[in-house]
Amino acid sequence: MFTQNETEHRLKQVGMPRHYAEVLGGIMGGVSQGVFMTPTQRLKTIVMTDPRMNAEKAEIKGVVNTSKALMILLKQEGIGSLFNGLGPMMAKRGMDWGLRFYFVGVARRAFQGEDKTRKLSMLENTTCAIIGGMGSTLTMPMDTLVANCQKSSAGGQSWIQVARGMWQIGGPNMFVKGWSMRALHASYHTVFMVAVGDKVYDLYKAL
Repeated sequence: MFTQNETEHRLKQVGMPRHYAEVLGGIMGGVSQGVFMTPTQRLKTIVMTDPRMNAEKAEIKGVVNTSKALMILLKQEGIGSLFNGLGPMMAKRGMDWGLRFYFVGVARRAFQGEDKTRKLSMLENTTCAIIGGMGSTLTMPMDTLVANCQKSSAGGQSWIQVARGMWQIGGPNMFVKGWSMRALHASYHTVFMVAVGDKVYDLYKAL
């Protein structure tokens, strides 16, 4: 959120309209989030999917905690392996947050009508956030691709090779698995950020 807010603020200072500044700020915030999240997301995926991390199946017994998993991953595949899927992750996060702010802005302007200075109610803000969260699920194919790029079974394949393999296994449906849960997650996340965040900020200003 720091990157998003700072980018939006700087763009407004040079005269960019609010809705454009919000979307570009969202994109930049998402891209920076992708850089920082990729290593931890990669490690989480390895721990969940690599049989070496399951004590019952592992050839190396006792590999059950994250710190041991990290050491084995670094030793066997190098530090660069923590950034497997970085490109798709940055693209996905940038698109995700750009779309959220775009759809929130569209909904907000629709509620405001001709009076662009009118402050929205909590219910209106919540509705805008749900619309923004739902809109962000357009990145669902990227979500699925990133997750598959980071699985241990990917074996260092490029994202193009992973995508081709997914298509061969299940066609286009492979790229939208879990859409309903993704929509729920994105919506409540955006509600917390937009509706609750605005309310907290108003309370802070009133102090």
